[in-house]
Amino acid sequence: MKSLKLNLIIALLSVGFLSAQENNSHWYQNLHVKVGYADNFSYSSDLNVTGYEFYVPTNATFRLGLGYDFNLSEKWTLSPSAEIDWIRSITETYINSDSGLDSSFGLKSSSNSYIDLIISAPFQYELLGNDKNSLGIAIAPQINFRSFNDVGFSSLTIGNDGESISYEYTERNRILRPSLLLGLNYNFKLGALPVRAQAFYSHSFTPQYFGEYTYVNEINGESQNGEYEFDGHQAGVSLAFFPFGNGNPDKKEKKEKIIKEKKERNENIGSSRFGYKMGVNFSNVTGIDELSGADSGYAGTELYGGLFIDTRISENWNLQNEATFSFTDEFLFLEIPVLFKRKVGNNFWAFGGPKAQLVTNETTSVTRNVGLGVDFGLQYDLPKDFFIEARYGIGLSEQIGSDFLGFTNGKRNVLRIGVGIKF
Repeated sequence: MKSLKLNLIIALLSVGFLSAQENNSHWYQNLHVKVGYADNFSYSSDLNVTGYEFYVPTNATFRLGLGYDFNLSEKWTLSPSAEIDWIRSITETYINSDSGLDSSFGLKSSSNSYIDLIISAPFQYELLGNDKNSLGIAIAPQINFRSFNDVGFSSLTIGNDGESISYEYTERNRILRPSLLLGLNYNFKLGALPVRAQAFYSHSFTPQYFGEYTYVNEINGESQNGEYEFDGHQAGVSLAFFPFGNGNPDKKEKKEKIIKEKKERNENIGSSRFGYKMGVNFSNVTGIDELSGADSGYAGTELYGGLFIDTRISENWNLQNEATFSFTDEFLFLEIPVLFKRKVGNNFWAFGGPKAQLVTNETTSVTRNVGLGVDFGLQYDLPKDFFIEARYGIGLSEQIGSDFLGFTNGKRNVLRIGVGIKF
């Protein structure tokens, strides 16, 4: 897992360096340092007892990161970054006399602090502005890494006259967690220093942590076992500082020249284009129920994202090699498709081909780590080197199961809708 994190960071920095060299600019001018603050929220539990309440309010999060801006067009910027979140967790307990205690009280306590690594790829779009100030929006797929998934255990016991109320719970952390950030940007200069301020909301697609609890009240005889989870949605603000400037004064002229040269180069047979894509992943796993032997499985919605190289092999045919990360429930897949693309009309491409699927995270629910599948779909090219795609992937190998959902021998099929850009 540590090597995966390191490889992702190296890839981000390498892409930024190579892009800057192609633009003949000083690569460090588009580097930025990011600081921010956010509240993590959305705790839910099925605990429902008399006179006792336990919950987790918003958790304070402090952020520090390093990113790089790619100027994709006059309006679009891609700003991949690696960020560290320091999260301070707080729990609150409230008990009143309905529980059987002689008095009521509330207890707020600081739990453990956590460190998360976030790999983010925001697409920034400028709505309006001039050379000094501008207003824009951002959308960013994110992968959140937590370095451990150890089961934590906590308990609280209080009472009177020899009888007590106890609440015990275990906690499991999600090591890999996809999320999607939506933001509003304001770019300005603080003296000579370019700054980007952002207000953002980040939606988590899987819980940040989850667990089980046991509640026992010896005073009134109530008891309950159940589950809880903390989604970890975020709302906050951040500032990105560009200490080395932000691009060159003549970048527009250079950009026009580069675009013209790139267009001529891309029309040649044998030419290749590097790109990035991301989107929504609709997973469907078909398996067998462990107890009854009947058909079972899983259906969910997650994110996917990846890199590709698209090579022109004839006037109407391309060969596209990809490396795509995608989630299905707790499983993180690395998919490596080899796709043959045929131009079928103005801006339309049909594609299909085989792929290898690797389960990258450590889990006892994996039947086999490496499996095979096929992908097919359609792509539509948009202006400014953007495109949209819709594809369906069929898993041919029985790769996964779920101890929680109780099925085995699962084959994974996915429907995907996404966007991408070619450089």
